[in-house]
Amino acid sequence: MTGSTRITCVGLEPAVARLVDDAARQALGALALEPLLPALEICADDLAGSEDAWLRLRRGTAGEPPGLSIYCHPDVFGPLRPATGTVYPPRAVWESPGPGRDEQPLTAAAFSRARADAFLHHHLLWGHDVLGGGLRSFDVPGLLAEAFAACWAVTVDGRLARRELPGYTLTERRGRFSRLFSTGGVLMPGHWEAFQGLWEGLSERPREVVAVARRLPRLHGRGT
Repeated sequence: MTGSTRITCVGLEPAVARLVDDAARQALGALALEPLLPALEICADDLAGSEDAWLRLRRGTAGEPPGLSIYCHPDVFGPLRPATGTVYPPRAVWESPGPGRDEQPLTAAAFSRARADAFLHHHLLWGHDVLGGGLRSFDVPGLLAEAFAACWAVTVDGRLARRELPGYTLTERRGRFSRLFSTGGVLMPGHWEAFQGLWEGLSERPREVVAVARRLPRLHGRGT
């Protein structure tokens, strides 16, 4: 049934919320996710880094249908900011923001449909993996969680690209991948072969992606 998912946008100006609602509705339809997802909540808050998001899945119970919450910074729906989009590591959620640009609410005039489409398709396809049972938390060793997440993100955008749907581009995803894993040492040609394999879907199942994450350099300060 078209439009069956209940979408709630929190923390956005009303005009922006309507634009995000429309973009989310289009993404849900493109990913055939509405039959699996009765409720979607998009919570915009001052999370660290304009490219980060947290996903929380609410499993269905006898009295409540399943739902997905996406927590993000409002900037994910605005134009790309090179000053924030290229910094790694991003500020942790629990750290206070330092002096910088004044935080102004995102307006409809600053809304970027292209960036919203990339963000929503990426995170909703990830949610689809979880809802459909293809990705389970116990498939991933705890010490590899961060490395696995970065690798899985590559597979998500690679799938979107092959389906000709919006997502983060190869260049952008490669840049994020590089900034993360370069903290563990110099990236060698084998690491880029691993990235390309993830992007092209050569390693797509969780156990295959875990194996790739194990071969990549240890992340700085982590025990992977």
